[in-house]
Amino acid sequence: MRISFKKLLILAFLGLLLAGLVRERTSGNGYIIPDSKAITLDLVQKARSRHSSPATSKAAVTKDQEKTADAGTTPPASGVSLVDYTTIGFFRHLMGRFEKGKDLSVHLEQVLEYLLSMIPPEEALALHGVYEKFLNCEVDLAAETASWAPPHGHEAVLRHLRRMHAFRRYTLGDELADLLFGAEVKSREYVVRRSAIVADPDMYGIEKETRLLELNQDMWGDEAGAVEAVPKPYQRYREKLAMYERDLESMYPEEKEAMVREFRSTIFSADIVSRLEAVDRALAEEKQRDAAYTEAAAAIQNDPDLTPAKREAAVSDLRESLFGEEAEARRRRDVMARELERLRAGG
Repeated sequence: MRISFKKLLILAFLGLLLAGLVRERTSGNGYIIPDSKAITLDLVQKARSRHSSPATSKAAVTKDQEKTADAGTTPPASGVSLVDYTTIGFFRHLMGRFEKGKDLSVHLEQVLEYLLSMIPPEEALALHGVYEKFLNCEVDLAAETASWAPPHGHEAVLRHLRRMHAFRRYTLGDELADLLFGAEVKSREYVVRRSAIVADPDMYGIEKETRLLELNQDMWGDEAGAVEAVPKPYQRYREKLAMYERDLESMYPEEKEAMVREFRSTIFSADIVSRLEAVDRALAEEKQRDAAYTEAAAAIQNDPDLTPAKREAAVSDLRESLFGEEAEARRRRDVMARELERLRAGG
């Protein structure tokens, strides 16, 4: 039985994917980018931004120069030697700067002309070659993933990321794929793994704290502490509440308030804490006012001694006394609520 060339390519890709999974199991960490601690927070940030100049020239060819220094020769520019973990930001800039139609040749010509205006010809040609590989890989990956089922859940998202990067490695080679996409993949994987821990309903807060410390150390090494300072204070606060959701659900109201107060005092300034407490008081007063209004309005509507007109007038007076300038807005809410209830009842 003869097998088509396309099927052979698919089988080869699946074989490489399986081999990659085996390598990750034997490496012991199971992360998509093995030994990714060289990808620092600073590199991740630079990779995210679309910058208009390449990280090339003298610093980019240092490795090749060191290899040939003893021979007294100047090495030709190597495409991979011109790439680092931040190059993806420059390539994204190129993708957006020049028009991409059905025929990518015009786009690639424009990119080459742009590179030649910025860096030496030898480096421009080498970097252009890498960009062309990158662009073709992105186009092929988009076509490949079009038939994939959308991932649902943290484990599915991780499998999706792993599968996408396996395709890039198969297309570009491990070294180039990891250099171009390593920072992007690492940051996404970290966010998913962190989110999975935070959202785990079976763990208490202190267990999640321990797991996050382990994750930070495992993925960021010496920057394990710094990674906690990346999210803004309010993001950290919302995450902390999510982490301790199981704890908070089992507490008495006084204990819950004390824990929330402690979270706020460790994350926010004293001024912000005061503002949050003021918001809490306003929300509590609003809730109490709504409850009082609902109870009193129900009593008026159920009073058999009042005519419909008098009931409506009494409820209107009640709204004015409780809500003041917001009485009209409350009346509209009541009308909408009654209409919704009527629709639900099929009236």
